[in-house]
Amino acid sequence: MRRPGVFFKRLRMTESSFDALYNQVKLFMRYPGNGRVGHPPEIHLRIRLLLVLYRLAQGGCLLLTCDTADVSESTFNRVLREVLSAIECALPTPMFPSSFEGQSIVAVDFVNLLGCLFRKVTGVIDGSLIPIRTPPARMKVSYNCRNFLYPLSFLAITDSWKRFLWTHSGLPGSIGDSRAFQESRFNRQHKFDTPVLYAGFSLLADGGFALKKWLLKPYPRDQRNEKRRYVNYVLSSARVIVENAFGVLEGRCRMLHHGICTDVETARQVCDVCVLLHRFFIERGDSWTDNVDVRDTDPDVTAEEMTSDGDYADSLRLGIELCEALWASYHC
Repeated sequence: MRRPGVFFKRLRMTESSFDALYNQVKLFMRYPGNGRVGHPPEIHLRIRLLLVLYRLAQGGCLLLTCDTADVSESTFNRVLREVLSAIECALPTPMFPSSFEGQSIVAVDFVNLLGCLFRKVTGVIDGSLIPIRTPPARMKVSYNCRNFLYPLSFLAITDSWKRFLWTHSGLPGSIGDSRAFQESRFNRQHKFDTPVLYAGFSLLADGGFALKKWLLKPYPRDQRNEKRRYVNYVLSSARVIVENAFGVLEGRCRMLHHGICTDVETARQVCDVCVLLHRFFIERGDSWTDNVDVRDTDPDVTAEEMTSDGDYADSLRLGIELCEALWASYHC
């Protein structure tokens, strides 16, 4: 293999961050010689972790990765599954803040870091498509989308630090963001069980999501006036952080951009592990460029409203009140 410094440069991580990650992950990996009789792991733990991180960062052809590391394809696939499982066990799962204090801290950061004029924003939600190259033959139709790809749907809620607070992945890419969110545990719990968001707190979204009392989205083009255009501007200025987060995630983990060449279950695991690594690197201070992802969703796309109760009418009423209050506060 090449010198480790070359790999750290490709991974956009420091050697100290790799050492910290290795010390956490090695506890959940098999040591050479402690496997089944006659089948001990032949690659050192540190090399296994470095190999998988390089694969996530590089993407592209699997054969090129195997040739670079001088391992067979079957050996690499075995190492990949082991290391992905170890990282999932070692790093904490993203958890949306469940306490009032936790959601208040997130809202304050949106105001202080981004200058958001909405005072109780606890996150920004959006979706992305993660291409996969090996969907099941019997399910190819459901994975096919308008971009002639076979992707997985990936939903996420981010905070003002570009960290993912909640993710939902694995559904076929032909399902829209709004439908995927409707079927998520987050939405079902907030609607039918104990509400996730406290009163007054809300999420920001684009026009692809269904309108809710706790989900702020832009006004469509045919409903805009001067006041509502200003609301759209304020909302988009804060909502751009989720596009930055997706751009950083796919820029650091190029495998998500080029296409995941594994089975569907492993592809879902790859998405989850990339999210864990993304948060780990941010908290370690490994910076990345702040370029906005150019694949932003068209703000004029309107989702099919799927609410059948009074939620839609209440959302419209609250939206009008918010529009008037925002205009009165900053255009006096």
